[in-house]
Amino acid sequence: MLRTLLFRTSFTVASVHSALRPRPLLSLVTALVLGFAAVPHPSSAQLGTSSFNFCTFLEDSPRTSGARSAVVDSATAGDDSWESQTRIIQTFNGDTLADLIIEELDAGTWRDTARATPEYDSSDRLDRCTVEFKQDGNFVNALRANLQYNNGNLDTQLNEVWDSTGANPDEEWVKASRSTFEYDGSGNNTLQVDQNWDRQNKEWLNSQRFDRTYDSQDRITLELQEDWFGTWENSTRIQYTYNSGETVELEEIWDGSSWVNNERRTIMLNNDDLPTEALTEAWTGSGWVNNERDTFTYTTFENTQKFERVVTEVWNISASEWDDDTRTRFSYDSVIPVELARFAAQRSGPEAVRLTWQTASETNNSGFEVQRQTGASSSWTGVQFVEGAGTTSEPKSYQFTDRRLPYEAETIRYRLKQVDLDGSSQLSETVTVTLGPPEQLTLRTPFPNPAQEQATVRYELPDAAEVQIAVYDLLGRRVATPVDGRRNAGRAEVRLRTNRLPNGTYLLRLQAAGQVHTQRLTVVK
Repeated sequence: MLRTLLFRTSFTVASVHSALRPRPLLSLVTALVLGFAAVPHPSSAQLGTSSFNFCTFLEDSPRTSGARSAVVDSATAGDDSWESQTRIIQTFNGDTLADLIIEELDAGTWRDTARATPEYDSSDRLDRCTVEFKQDGNFVNALRANLQYNNGNLDTQLNEVWDSTGANPDEEWVKASRSTFEYDGSGNNTLQVDQNWDRQNKEWLNSQRFDRTYDSQDRITLELQEDWFGTWENSTRIQYTYNSGETVELEEIWDGSSWVNNERRTIMLNNDDLPTEALTEAWTGSGWVNNERDTFTYTTFENTQKFERVVTEVWNISASEWDDDTRTRFSYDSVIPVELARFAAQRSGPEAVRLTWQTASETNNSGFEVQRQTGASSSWTGVQFVEGAGTTSEPKSYQFTDRRLPYEAETIRYRLKQVDLDGSSQLSETVTVTLGPPEQLTLRTPFPNPAQEQATVRYELPDAAEVQIAVYDLLGRRVATPVDGRRNAGRAEVRLRTNRLPNGTYLLRLQAAGQVHTQRLTVVK
């Protein structure tokens, strides 16, 4: 699902202050998608913030507005790589947003998940935003936001959900929640009240309200959240402090009698007052500890500095270091391409696997490291590097045959580590090849042959059985017994020490399940 970092203003349509408060959107969109898929009438909690608007969550921020696309990647533990998860595509009519598509990466292919379609009034203001989710191959109604204005400011946002339950066979939009707004003389949103619709009693019920205070430069200094329990009661407050080169946001929780520290966010700014880093700390009861860190890089688009990349790290307490968590990449002039359009693996004879993959297009692609894993708990290892095509808009096809399969493995997993020219990388989906158990009892030719210090003896057992592998000289004397006992079905190998055997030719004899197999081994020192 969607994880990205945006301005706090992206969550609150009426909030016009410039304080940056990036937040992952994964939980919000997940709640929306799962909530609407699971229940016919989502609660306010399932809707998320009442004034959230799919049609504006990129356009409300001057640092992301106009983005043609954004791709959200998740960090893969242990190898400093990224795996793409979600892509957002926006299309425009001139400078006006026409629609927004959210996609998920599935087996190397982007698949539609949700679509948001805006409508505008005669003053070119957003009038309605309709969200549809993909279901059984088609987009179906899910929710919509209806916006009303007063004196140029958003006055009310009414949220509706699509009711297609058996209790409503005609299917229709039904009320879910609404937000109302008040402003000061400078147009700053000073009060937001969220309410939920009680369908049974056909009335609006208070839920939350937000009181906001601003300084003489129209910067927010305080946001107080109150929850409704018959009366308004304190819940959370955020105090904003503006210093040279940084902004500090202190979030406190009401414990019933006083405000208690909860979270502190320090945003570092460059000489253009643009955020370069945001450090989030959690309150332990006695001090602040690291929690999360966001790093921002920029690109210039239409003479405006916009987000090019936002990387989120989380604090690893045990290692006392930052670990990559998510990355969001933005493009303002093109759709970030599908690097991998197809990836497949299949058997190629009894001892090889053939991998094939295709890219729809490539950007700064140095190449692909083919990685292999032979067990769920084993590590991934690189087996081959295949050079990429650099930058191209043409589809490219690749292949590699793995001829050195781990002998004892019955299942092998593969993935591709795509490496950019700048050294950054991301991982593909995994594919699995099942080699299966042996079909017959087999004793392989030992190697090396001739042997000096030791030789490797491999055998295959289709069923569990009593197994003996013995070594005989040409006079028929048994000189070694590397295997003697019950063994499980599968492929196995043992090491035979030959450094103590005289030079000459020996016979290896495998006995199991009433069968006998032999191989020759020469020892030369």
